Amino acid sequence: MTSTEIIRSALIKSGKTQAALAEFMGCTRQNLNIRLRKGTLTYNELEKALSFLGHRIMVLDDDGQPLRHYGNSTGPRLTRRIGGKVYDTSKASLIESTASKDAGSVAEYEELYVDAAGREFVAYRLPNGKGSISAEPAAVEVFKRGMITPSAHR
Repeated sequence: MTSTEIIRSALIKSGKTQAALAEFMGCTRQNLNIRLRKGTLTYNELEKALSFLGHRIMVLDDDGQPLRHYGNSTGPRLTRRIGGKVYDTSKASLIESTASKDAGSVAEYEELYVDAAGREFVAYRLPNGKGSISAEPAAVEVFKRGMITPSAHR
């Protein structure tokens, strides 16, 4: 199925018009029609159009598991070799970022990551843009305990 066929099917299912889609996409109906005929929508445009039409694109592996987005850190890249394994914030998925919970901490904020191997680690971001990484289970557990709020137990 081409991107054009996907968009046209989604238009029919949603009951929305091509003119409404074009307006949402920020172009004229004619321009959108030309792009659909030529099949020149980018991936981001296809994703945006499908979102407007009530659909989403999901990439799954052979086991039906979604492909994770890695490298979504909020700060500069940090790497550290611990026990022969490299922990790299640019190659891991950010789970949570928060201001430091420990009043005695020099970290400006902390981030919890999981890498492609499923290893969790904590990055401590310092005000100067530098930082440190800990893969100690205790550090990960302390971070996770801080993520649980009273409203999460309701």
